[in-house]
Order: sequence, then structure tokens, then C-alpha cells
Amino acid sequence: YTWGMELPLKPSAGTCDRCGINRWKRHRHHTLPLSLGGSDDPENIEFICANCHEDAHHPQGEHGVIRT
Repeated sequence: YTWGMELPLKPSAGTCDRCGINRWKRHRHHTLPLSLGGSDDPENIEFICANCHEDAHHPQGEHGVIRT
């Protein structure tokens, strides 16, 4: 596998893989973190919006972040 052959190196505008909202910018997120044995394979990558990325790393209530 060669990184970047199937996925863009930088996420672009499009629909968030989690919430489905069309966003002008998406973040590349590892479903299983690299630190826990995840990989850079396309199957382990999601393109998600900033709100969903925050929720993925800081569950509701952590660091004072509460989504309504």
C-alpha cells in the first residue's frame, strides 16, 4: 500500500463521515489510533468535521465541552 494513492493527503470539503453534514473542511481521523495499533490504511481513516473530531477525542463533558 502506498499512502495517498487512494486517499487525498489533505482532507477537502465534503460530507462528514460521522454526522453527514456537508462541511468546507474535514479532518483526517484514525478510527483506531496509531498509538493503539491502528494503521494508515484507508479502512482506518475517516474524514470528519471539526465538531465530530472534537467529540471523538473528548467525549461529552470532558474539558468542559458539552454538545447540544
